[in-house]
Amino acid sequence: MQIFHLDFNFVQRSNDVVKQLIQDAASLGCDTILWEMEDLVRWETCPECVQADSWSKEEFREVLAYAKSLGLESIPLLQTIGHGEYVMKNEKYHSFREDPTHSDCYCVSNPEVRAFLKRWIHEFLELFGELKYFHLGGDEAWWFGSCPKCSQRQRGELYAEHIFDLAEEILQRGIRPGIWADMVLHEKMMGVIPKEFVLWNWNYSVKEAGPFTEAETLLDAGYEVIVCSSVKSVMDNAFTPNVFFHFPNVFGLSTLCGKKGVLGHCITSWSCRQNLIRLSYPMLEIPRLLRELPRVTLDDAKKILGKKYFGFEDAIEAIGKISDTDMCLKYYTGIQWNGLKDSVIPPKDLLKGLIAKWDKDGAEIRTKLTEIIARQDANLQEGLAMLEPYLEEYPLAREWQKTALLQQKWYKLLEEAALRPAPEFIPRFNDIKEEIKEYLAQEETPASAEKNAELLVKPLRDYCLIH
Repeated sequence: MQIFHLDFNFVQRSNDVVKQLIQDAASLGCDTILWEMEDLVRWETCPECVQADSWSKEEFREVLAYAKSLGLESIPLLQTIGHGEYVMKNEKYHSFREDPTHSDCYCVSNPEVRAFLKRWIHEFLELFGELKYFHLGGDEAWWFGSCPKCSQRQRGELYAEHIFDLAEEILQRGIRPGIWADMVLHEKMMGVIPKEFVLWNWNYSVKEAGPFTEAETLLDAGYEVIVCSSVKSVMDNAFTPNVFFHFPNVFGLSTLCGKKGVLGHCITSWSCRQNLIRLSYPMLEIPRLLRELPRVTLDDAKKILGKKYFGFEDAIEAIGKISDTDMCLKYYTGIQWNGLKDSVIPPKDLLKGLIAKWDKDGAEIRTKLTEIIARQDANLQEGLAMLEPYLEEYPLAREWQKTALLQQKWYKLLEEAALRPAPEFIPRFNDIKEEIKEYLAQEETPASAEKNAELLVKPLRDYCLIH
């Protein structure tokens, strides 16, 4: 299986946009879509998590039918341990929390939690119809097993008991359940998790030559594995995917496909990173390229895909330079300001408190801010110069140019406002918010684009108002 992960945390997309994305995924060689829908659909089990622009079930069934017509298999993903922020941020479900102060992790010893999740799984099964696989999430459940009741149990046994109980109807229907593998590895649960479960091993640190230790450990333990790379994840800014980070990661894990026990390769795309999916299309095509040319090297893959999408062999280097930004700068924004995937708008004094601490500590995010942004800008300018001769003929080159100029404008304003905050910057923040909103609306609904543009600019705009 060659799987593309469509994540709807943080974003809502229109029916037409999603149809185009999955059509593009099919044309790039994908045969399966992993649907992480969260509050995309108007769920009966959890109506409190539904957004104003969530789809009806009829609308989503139309998209599923379209995916099937393209030859794409669908796999639903429902988070059943961690990453339940979109549910437990609602007051009605605060009692489901493992820790009262965190909305991300379910208390699996609470019988109401399991009953709730089983109802939801049934609703998923009825919506999706015929399935081969069902993903039960389970990653990054850092608070798991910490409440007074759960902490009396061995964590691995409790985790396994929970997911196996939830998988009852899935297994009865002849569907294979799966979970992310990170907790299995970190908590040494091999041998406790039933072999009926497919383990989805996301590993974004793997490069072109490995090491593939995690996947090999799971395979050696007798599990069937889906390896997972990323084109939108850690290391990205809000505008561009970090090509120097993602390209070798997708390439490296693609080389494991065909190995005994590896059922497929999933390319994840986490929406909280904001950047447009289509900017990553050259990387989405890497697995197909390796199927067609098994002996191709990483450097050759860069040249082939650079030539195809941008007209010249060094194009991957060019867009890599544009996207090579310092991740510390995300802390000037409101995206995941609380460390959670909940898109909650940050408090007005968030950045004032952070900057006071950074100044006290002499943090480089303050002392070297001008240097950091100057380095980024030099790389961006070099990348743009490399793309310039190919803009007229290659649409993706123009898309990257457009994105790069908006990214450059944002970081320039960030530097000025962070170092010399004043109310005079407010009109510029309002203007760039409108530009960002318009840009995001290419793949998001208007309400979603408004929310995410506000998340990006709000902390610095507030800082200029209250400083």
